[in-house]
Amino acid sequence: MVLAADLSHRVGLLARESLDPIRSAVQAAGLPVHIGGLSAEAATRSMRGDKKAEAGEIRFILLERIGQAVQRTVPDRALRDTLAAGGYV
Repeated sequence: MVLAADLSHRVGLLARESLDPIRSAVQAAGLPVHIGGLSAEAATRSMRGDKKAEAGEIRFILLERIGQAVQRTVPDRALRDTLAAGGYV
């Protein structure tokens, strides 16, 4: 969920000021904020096999704002940047 929020911000959907409240809520609920034990490449390969993937394109549930989600593909670069910058893997 935190990765999706970060990715939403990177593709221009979610305001930056929404990121910290989302991370805090996820942590307070005792949920993970990182994808542990995978490299960025392995995480991306796994996502390409997900049920939301179509023709090799990864479809993400992204946020336009807190409480309003959309399903979209994102540029590979945005995904790589999110994985690298957020410490998700």
